[in-house]
Amino acid sequence: MARWRDRSLERALEREKRKSEEQSLRFVAAARDLALETGSLDFTVQQVIDRSGVSLRSFYRNFAGKDELCLALFEEMTEETCEEIAKRLSRLDDPIERLSTIVRRLYVAERGGRLAGSISRQVHELVANRPEDLRTSQQPVVDLIELEIEHAVERGVLAPQDARKQAVSLLITITAHNQWRSDGVMGGSWPVISLEDLWTICRRQLGIDSTPSDPPGRG
Repeated sequence: MARWRDRSLERALEREKRKSEEQSLRFVAAARDLALETGSLDFTVQQVIDRSGVSLRSFYRNFAGKDELCLALFEEMTEETCEEIAKRLSRLDDPIERLSTIVRRLYVAERGGRLAGSISRQVHELVANRPEDLRTSQQPVVDLIELEIEHAVERGVLAPQDARKQAVSLLITITAHNQWRSDGVMGGSWPVISLEDLWTICRRQLGIDSTPSDPPGRG
């Protein structure tokens, strides 16, 4: 093939790639708006189409279906949460307060609402059906926690430990509490685990001695 044909094909593919990215972003933005407005992920693909102003055909060129879109939304929300946490951490120096801030921000069930419950159910479905996708979507959170644990170890606040394994374990602890609280398992004859309760659990998991003087790191 002549070189000009290669260049022409490359330009065409680049245009299509940009168009696809723009459409995908519009679909995800529409899904986010609907989720926030309704407090759930129970919207339909047609509602996303109507809100985005992009065709149904384009939707299925970019996503296999609603589950794929919800996964994309979940990944976007996870990355934004990590960015928000990073901004908060930039104002903090104490390693324990930094870890506390992460735990408190990730315990989304504390803020409750139908959306938290819908996200909880989505995570549960990913665990059962798409574990690798779930790991990929949550990798930024694991990386963030791991980095903070390593930082705390370097500062002599935590005992030496496998930071990656501890980060995964900590995330599982928070996620499990999120799911059970959002799904209404806590309550009735069972006590509701508060944010303070969860931080106490995570402190012990990390090997931090509980002391009244520990900064709460609210946020």
